[in-house]
Amino acid sequence: MLPGLGELRLREVTVPAIDRLLTTVGGTHGAGAAKSTRGVLSGILGQAVRRGALPSNPVRDTPGRRTRRTAAGPRALLRDPFDTSSDLRHALDRADFDWVTSHVFRKMVATRLDEAGLSARQIADHLGHTRPSLTQDVYLGRGVASPEAAAALQRLR
Repeated sequence: MLPGLGELRLREVTVPAIDRLLTTVGGTHGAGAAKSTRGVLSGILGQAVRRGALPSNPVRDTPGRRTRRTAAGPRALLRDPFDTSSDLRHALDRADFDWVTSHVFRKMVATRLDEAGLSARQIADHLGHTRPSLTQDVYLGRGVASPEAAAALQRLR
């Protein structure tokens, strides 16, 4: 990153400068390196924003890259997850759903699968978790207290 941005002052780190850097890194070192560079830059410039050195993070406004991979069939276009989450964020903000995150969607899917009677293992597999306990602790809601538990507590009075 130093050759691409090292000579710039913070106020000179603009969307076009970052876009040029990411394009160069992607062309020279591949899409993975560009994605890593984007992540590191976003973190660094996010700190600059939080400390008042920049009004906004220019990495967030830099257009994302789509990755095309060779595969059989017409649906061979794969999206970079950053592009998808960025597009989703913009759409939700425009619709005044700024409180909704991708995590809200994951939780909703887990809840619907749980309501459909799938096991914690099946839901964990769908969400990409290796441990069903994580799925249960984070994504699945607690059920209504059992009538047996309520009756037992009533007897204690």
